[in-house]
Formats: sequence, structure tokens, C-alpha cells
Amino acid sequence: MLNAQQQQQMVPLNEVHITSVAMLHELMSRADFLLPALKCRWTTLQKLLDVREGRLWALKQSHVVYRCCTRPPCCRVLALKLDDYLAQQGLPPSGINVEKEKFPDRPWLVLAVATLSQGQDEIFSRDYVPPVEHLRKVTTQPLMVSNADGLLDVPAALRDKKGKRSLRMVTLSKEDKLKAQLMMVQNRTQLIVAKEKELLREIERQEQKKAFKHIDQSLRELELEEAKGEIFKTLQGQAQEFITLELEKRDKERQDQMEEELQRRLALALAAQASHATSVSNVEMIETTLDGSSDFKRKPTLIPAMGTRKNPKDFGKNLPNRIRNQSEMSYENENSMNKDGQF
Repeated sequence: MLNAQQQQQMVPLNEVHITSVAMLHELMSRADFLLPALKCRWTTLQKLLDVREGRLWALKQSHVVYRCCTRPPCCRVLALKLDDYLAQQGLPPSGINVEKEKFPDRPWLVLAVATLSQGQDEIFSRDYVPPVEHLRKVTTQPLMVSNADGLLDVPAALRDKKGKRSLRMVTLSKEDKLKAQLMMVQNRTQLIVAKEKELLREIERQEQKKAFKHIDQSLRELELEEAKGEIFKTLQGQAQEFITLELEKRDKERQDQMEEELQRRLALALAAQASHATSVSNVEMIETTLDGSSDFKRKPTLIPAMGTRKNPKDFGKNLPNRIRNQSEMSYENENSMNKDGQF
């Protein structure tokens, strides 16, 4: 099947698609045509195309003669007048089907008659009043029937005030009146009972439909809950596997970090031991006499050299903490001994 774009491309340049009667009606109204109403029985797509091609007559906005008719006749009479004027002037027909009563709207017919007659038709006169036969769509013809046997003779007692045939309650006795009223009440009661039974049956049908819908809904909800449970189990298993993998990965990373830290600390401890051995072997102890004289001897010793009060920053430089503590203790003991000797 061709799509809309391909169909549009296949249409010649001098032709267009008419999608609806309303579209053509509007386009012709923009082109100086004064057409009947869109909703009337006359307006069809074929009639509008015939008017456009000139096969049917239609009003033009530039040629309209406006006249007012306060009491116009029926559409049948106006359509016959319109056809007569068109035939007299040699114009195309109106296309109105009088037998099928496919008339345009009445205001358009009045304008058409006024335009063709130049406002001189009898319906536009001041004293015009349409006769009774012009106000009816179809005039009733009396039907003559033979009444030789007197069957159609209606007694006066069976006629109402308007002279029509009827069975009046006045001609009945009181007992007959009560029986007639009882019969009417019984008929009304039977109708009510039948209506009540019909309503009850309809209520039962609606309840059965509701029960079936409820059962169907319950089955659907059960299936939905089972599907939800299966999906939850699947997701739970996937989450557990993911958590297990993440924990194993984290434990492996921690173990690797602990091994790296252990190796680093072992290397630092070995380096510290090597530095301790080299620093202690090169330390010499400076001895002094008790009276503070400068006569002393340098002998190799394991106790490091002590500093002075004026230059304490060089004391115990680049030495382990154990040796520093021993040197500080020796320094304090020596100072105390020097103070005792001075006194």
C-alpha cells in the first residue's frame, strides 16, 4: 500500500484531494458562491461538484437580491417556485428532488426566489399569508369508502366533544366504571411485576459478570505475585553472588596490603639495626678529672661523648634512644659530682 507522501506525489499538479464535504463547501463559499446550509439534505459532494462545473444552478454572493418574508410557505412550494423561475430564464436546474424531500434550507430558498424574481414574487408582498395547503409538507387527500352496510355509522353517545370516535366513561354504569378501573390497575400491576422481574434478572447477570471479573482478577493477582516472587529470588541470588565476590576481593586486597606493610616494616627494622651497629662502634667517651682540670686522656669506650650546657644540641646526635638515655644519666651524675667538689 502507498503511504500518504507517495499518494501526494502521484497527484497531478492541477488536481487536489477533497477529503470532506465541509472542505469543498468552505472553499466554494470563499469563491463567491452562496450555498445552502452544510447540514441540509441537499448538500452532498456530488451536488457541490455539479455546481462548480456549472451543471446545477447556485446563488452568487455578488448577485443576491435580499427580501424579507415573515411567513414563508413550506420548502416544497419554494422549490417549485425556484424550478419555475429557472425554467423561464433558461438557467441550469437546481437539482432539488421534490419527491424524496431533499430540500435546501428554507432561508436559502427564500433568497433564491427573491434573486430570480428580483423581489417581485407574491411571498414578498405586504399582505401575503400562506394558505393552509402551503404550510403542510404533504396535503392529506380524503379517502372515500362505501358505507352501504352502516358499519361506519358511529352513535352520538360514542363521540366526544370534538366529534371524534371514542368510548366515553359517562355512558357506563358505576359498576362498569369500577371494573374498568380495576382492569387498568391490574394491567398496570402486571407491567410493574414484569418490569421488576426483568430488573432482577439484569441484576443477577451483572452480579455474575462481577463475580467472573473478580475471579479473573484474583487469578491475575496470584500470577502477578508468583512472578514477583520469582523475580525477587533471582535478584536476591544475584545480589548475594555480587556481595560474596566483593568480600573476597576486599579480603584479598587487605591481605596484599598487610603483606606489603609487613615487608616494609621488616626492611625498616633491618635498616635501623644496620645503622645502630655502625654508630655505636665509632663512639668514644671523653673522661675528665674530679677537680675539673683539662688533663684527661682519650680512651676508646662504649659510652658516647657528652656535650656541654652551652652547646646541648650536639649531645647524642645520630644515636639510638637507649644510648641517649645512658648519656643523659651520666651527664647528670657528673654535674652533681662537680657541684659537691666545689663546695
